[in-house]
Amino acid sequence: MRKHTQIMQLALATVALMGSAPLAFGGSAEMSCQLASPTAPADSEVEIHTFLQNAVNVRGYQTRISIVRTSGTGTVTVECPTGVNDPNVRIDTGRPDFIFASQSNYFPITNCTARTAATVLLSGGVNVGGTPAYMSTYTLMVSADAAGGSTFEISIDPMPDSALSDSGGAAIPFTIGAPCVLTVQAPETLEFVPTFCSSCVHTGTDVQFQLRVSGLSDPINGVQALFSYDPGVMLLTNVTAGDGEGSPWDAGAVIAFPDDNGEAALAVALNGLSSQADAIVATLSFQTLGAGTPTVDFRPNDPPFATRLTTELNQVINPTVLDSTSILVGAYAKGDVNGDGPRDGLDIQRFVDLLLDDSGALPGELCAADLNGDGEITVEGDLDLEVECLVNEMCVCP
Repeated sequence: MRKHTQIMQLALATVALMGSAPLAFGGSAEMSCQLASPTAPADSEVEIHTFLQNAVNVRGYQTRISIVRTSGTGTVTVECPTGVNDPNVRIDTGRPDFIFASQSNYFPITNCTARTAATVLLSGGVNVGGTPAYMSTYTLMVSADAAGGSTFEISIDPMPDSALSDSGGAAIPFTIGAPCVLTVQAPETLEFVPTFCSSCVHTGTDVQFQLRVSGLSDPINGVQALFSYDPGVMLLTNVTAGDGEGSPWDAGAVIAFPDDNGEAALAVALNGLSSQADAIVATLSFQTLGAGTPTVDFRPNDPPFATRLTTELNQVINPTVLDSTSILVGAYAKGDVNGDGPRDGLDIQRFVDLLLDDSGALPGELCAADLNGDGEITVEGDLDLEVECLVNEMCVCP
């Protein structure tokens, strides 16, 4: 026990010596970092490793990292439930590229709360060449509120927070490589969204919902979706691959779309191709039968049938997010702000009323007057479009 305590005191003394060394840069030694993956979804974790190269006679080292958000939202942290010796900051001495792998008299120390990891040889030193030698690992936690596309820079702190010492206890100058950049991956999402002109329609007209995929971590060549809709309000009439406007899925094929009175399924394949783009996978055409606020909803999996994405190697990706949006079927349609059926001069007064104050407007009125679809009714965005629609019969929607 006494010997173990003495070893601990020696290691701590060496780390303390390293931490008190004066700032020194310009040497050939360099510390660098490497992420296990440059991207990670929100509410997940990813590892980052630190390395050393081009250092002579190294007896001990200490690494400490800092994390800065450079865009977006959320946080990336090193969580420390147990503090000292927490596995979220660790030194994997079993790695063949561990800096002291050829030695047997080393003593590792980690402090998760301080985000530091250190190892010291009880005697002697090692030389590290141009091949990076492993030093430490940190587990980073990405918060649940980190939006897709948010970026974080993880960097190794300079001396004295990170340090190197030689066999005589003197500081070894070193430089620090470029920060590692972690980008939050948007969640893999599959959603049914209505086309703009289908957001509010008169009863007895045609509407379209599109199946959209986004946030893919890998290219896919197949999509299968189980969905349902209200057959009392809509009738499924046709399904086509892509959107006909340049989607990579325009080259795909609809394998099947069985429909049992509103309980339906859809399978689309890109034969010989694959895509990782945010894109429209398929367009579903419906005829409206009655008034309501219908939507196309994903229904529970019915093994072996399931909503899923597939890669070229037939690997299955389960979407993180399944979503859908409702439409309005009834009295209102784009441009028909007063809801009487035709688009004519009688719509002008109600349109002007909504420009001045839309606080008490019905959802159908808001949708009909929002001619550019930006969610607001404004002079700049909607007035000219309403005039074109009513005067010249050049409406944005049929």
